[in-house]
This record gives sequence, structure tokens and C-alpha cells, in this order.
Amino acid sequence: MGEVDEYPGTELAPAPSVSWPPSRSHAVRFAILNLIGGALLVVAWHFGLLGMPYAADSTYMTHGITALFGVGLLCAAFRHMDLAEWIAEKLVFLGLVGTVVGFIMALAGVTAETAMDSSAIPAMIGGLVAGMGTALYTTLVGSIGYLWLDLHDLLLE
Repeated sequence: MGEVDEYPGTELAPAPSVSWPPSRSHAVRFAILNLIGGALLVVAWHFGLLGMPYAADSTYMTHGITALFGVGLLCAAFRHMDLAEWIAEKLVFLGLVGTVVGFIMALAGVTAETAMDSSAIPAMIGGLVAGMGTALYTTLVGSIGYLWLDLHDLLLE
């Protein structure tokens, strides 16, 4: 008699096949997409926009988000699209964590006493500006990284 499956519906799905080298169409689409992205980065650098998020973020979270984006880009290049999509989602979360950290930094030096002391206001404003820089730029870098990797998922899968 045939064997009876003790736990029906628990069979493992086959592992997704990843072919190397990638197909020609995948490689061409990946190259075109990232050449466009590289051109946009050159334009941003030309106008002095590329370094702003990194200079304004004293927590270095934008550096970490950028590094994780690079890993996601490598995953897309090697056709590990599930992993690239997972990394893209984490970029958004890290950007939101940076927002919270930035707001905490911005408000850390604000107390009722310092708000009433006119000599403490310049230091308070400096803390507010630094915290808001972290908050906004980590959100921006995480969101751009997410959109870029999501575009890879959309066009390369």
C-alpha cells in the first residue's frame, strides 16, 4: 500500500531557482535602470544635493540605510528579488526610526526652564536643527532607497 502523509499540506515548496549568469534581458534592464539612477546621482551631486543628508545626520543612520540599499541592489543584480524586496521594506522602517530619533534629538534640550532663558535659546535652536536634519534626511534616504528597489522588483521580475 502507498504511504499516507501524516501531515497533509506541509510539503516544502521547491527553492526558487537563481540562474547565474542572469539572463541577458535581466542584465540589460538592470543596467539601463541603474544607469538612469547613476545619471540622477550625478545631477544631484552637481547641484550639491548628494552630500546634504550625510552631513546633516549626526547619528550616521543615513550611512547605514545607504549601505543596506547597496546590499539590496546587489540582491537585485543576482536575481534574489524576494530578498531585495524584504530589504526595501526595511529601508522604510529604518527611515521612520530615524525620524523618531531625530525628533527625540530635537526636543532633548528643550525644557520649560531653557525655553524661558533667552541665553539658552541659541543652543536650543542648534539642537532643534540637528534633530530635524536627522529626522527628515533619514526618512528621505530610506524612502528613495525603497522606491528604487521596488522599481527593480517591478521591472526585473
